[in-house]
Amino acid sequence: MKLIKQLGVDMSALPCDREPIYNKLFSILKVRVEERSGAAVTEGIGDFTLTFRLDDTMADEAFEIISAENGVQIKGRDFNALMFGMGQLLHKSTYSDAGMTVTSWRG
Repeated sequence: MKLIKQLGVDMSALPCDREPIYNKLFSILKVRVEERSGAAVTEGIGDFTLTFRLDDTMADEAFEIISAENGVQIKGRDFNALMFGMGQLLHKSTYSDAGMTVTSWRG
């Protein structure tokens, strides 16, 4: 597992302009990661990128964490699903003053 010093967050597929609640995903993630580790969280593509995607074929509040090129993707049907997925990712990852290590758990 790779130590991450800069976590990029790609929210380009979310309807942040129409539904501002999706902006909370970034702000919550930034606070949680930066208070627990030496990693910086930025919008856009980073050394390691967390991408959020909506998938209306999934069940209500269902999420999936999958490996993606240079990072991971959290897919979910709605805001709650993406929050649950982000919570799982944060819970399973490890943190240090040097950065964070994202969990290898996928599912």
